[in-house]
Amino acid sequence: MLGEGCFCLPAGARVPQSANYLEMICDKKFVFTGLQSWNMSASGNARKLAMEISRHNQVLYVNPPMDMAGLLRGYRDREEKPDSTVRVRYDSQRVLRRVNPGLWVLEPPVILSAVHGVKNFTVFDFFNKRNNLKFYGALSWALEHLGFERIIHINDNDLFRSFYLKELLGPQLSIYYRRDDLTVNSFWAHHARRIEPELIAKSDIVLTTNDTLAEDARDYNFNVFNVGQGVDLEHFDPTVEQPMPCFLRNLPRPIVGYAGPLDTASLAPNLIYRLASERPRYSVVLLGREDHIFKRHSLHDLPNVHFIRSRHVQDFPAYIRHFDVCIYPQVIHDVTREDYPRRIDEFLAMGKPVVTMRTPLTEIFYRQAYLAETERSFLQLVDYALTETDDNRLRRSRMAFARTHTWEQCVDRIYSVIEMIMNENDPEEIWNVYDKSVPCS
Repeated sequence: MLGEGCFCLPAGARVPQSANYLEMICDKKFVFTGLQSWNMSASGNARKLAMEISRHNQVLYVNPPMDMAGLLRGYRDREEKPDSTVRVRYDSQRVLRRVNPGLWVLEPPVILSAVHGVKNFTVFDFFNKRNNLKFYGALSWALEHLGFERIIHINDNDLFRSFYLKELLGPQLSIYYRRDDLTVNSFWAHHARRIEPELIAKSDIVLTTNDTLAEDARDYNFNVFNVGQGVDLEHFDPTVEQPMPCFLRNLPRPIVGYAGPLDTASLAPNLIYRLASERPRYSVVLLGREDHIFKRHSLHDLPNVHFIRSRHVQDFPAYIRHFDVCIYPQVIHDVTREDYPRRIDEFLAMGKPVVTMRTPLTEIFYRQAYLAETERSFLQLVDYALTETDDNRLRRSRMAFARTHTWEQCVDRIYSVIEMIMNENDPEEIWNVYDKSVPCS
């Protein structure tokens, strides 16, 4: 394996930065394969990484090819969706379009076998390998057309379709980007529990978005690195002067607010209800589109709870700027324990005190946000956070911390890992530049 003998960062360790990584990771050829289509994943991790990497390199982003089951399901959409995806799937056209000077998107003109429902391992492996060969055929045409020779392949959690691509593509580096644990997902689990350890073991580098995913992967590969999660903070600039929205002007202070989707899959409406009912002097503002449970919840009966429906993310900062405290009242279950809380970064980027529930992934905010163990402590921490709204030192610290979670910073860490592995740097030298005092996601 490339980079054999290279040290593995411990849980929570920060990927070391290098002074010359940008000079080295420049004008490279990157190929992304994964689970997310370019058109359907505007906020997806792989798309954000591809956009950022294309600033200094050439990138081919490959949309996932359709399988036979998807083809059959898609017949009724043929007339409704006259886009490039449909043309490829029905007319066998190769579509390779340029998004920016350094980025292309490929629609693979192949129809794969539907293998997810196959339970027998031998039969699954046979058809999955055949799928990989078909997929490789479309990829090789695009690579030849673009003149991509020595490539860095990033596999975005694509366990099946990209399983054999390291052997078929022969990349300079093979990177597995493990942003979700698919072995606990019922749709993937039957084969993922067997396939993913093999994929991790043969990859040159494994990148993860949190320590839990990294710890699991380190059982099979030494070169596993938690590079954290990127967050798009373009609109969350506290230096931009924004007048108070008219909706907030007549509300009594303090204002305790949340901005984002009001979705009971991730938020606990009962916790918000308890906060509003036990703190009637607080104005609780909920900004965002409600799911059907929120729409029917008794929160709407409380006079100090105010819903602002269906606002664009560009409008959020103007509201957040005038909240006294931001809350992120997560409901705790298996999904939210592994779900990166991007809203916290958005609130911190605006310098606001944030109160949330403690989960493995909110632990990284322990110095910047208030983490509650129980509903009762959540209310108490909101009370305490209101006493620190005017602390400028804390405000600057929150803003600076949030900026370490931008996609640019995330790609910087990825570049550092790539440089380290390609140079096979001395582990002791890397350890010496590791700053243990800075928490990292």
